[in-house]
Amino acid sequence: MEAIVADLLMEYLEKHELLSPTQHGSRHKRSSNTNLLLARNEWTKSVDTVQPLDIVYLDFSKAFDRVVGQFPAVCAKNLTTSLPAVCCPIPVGSTEPCGGPGRGLCREALPISEDLDLFPVEEPFLLDDRLAWPTRFLRAVCACQVGAEYLSDVTLVDIQPVLIVNV
Repeated sequence: MEAIVADLLMEYLEKHELLSPTQHGSRHKRSSNTNLLLARNEWTKSVDTVQPLDIVYLDFSKAFDRVVGQFPAVCAKNLTTSLPAVCCPIPVGSTEPCGGPGRGLCREALPISEDLDLFPVEEPFLLDDRLAWPTRFLRAVCACQVGAEYLSDVTLVDIQPVLIVNV
């Protein structure tokens, strides 16, 4: 739904020419990279013609919470309660463990250890650096339990939407 609204908004802004030509981010056929290339060309011209040039570079990437696509935001530990979080609700009638691939209960990510025997090769997802990430809700990793023992552990409370709390 957000993507539809964003697309319609951008279409309206482009159609009515309400955006500056120097605005490249989030625009069709333009990117931040093209904006940097155009700026570099302008800077080069200024240097070539011996004109004074001041460049200020601002990097706001650390100012905003970003979700890395590799780890789904729905796999979140509810920090306000001790209830387990569910990565993805199990589809009705599913007979596969955890409702299929990529589903399962969330558990805390383990810190990287020097003792590699703690991390079998079959579980490479346990080797991560998310404990150092600033967004606390990504500090959990999906872990699928097998068959009936998983289904017996799941209650209605477990499949409620997960509250994501950023710090």
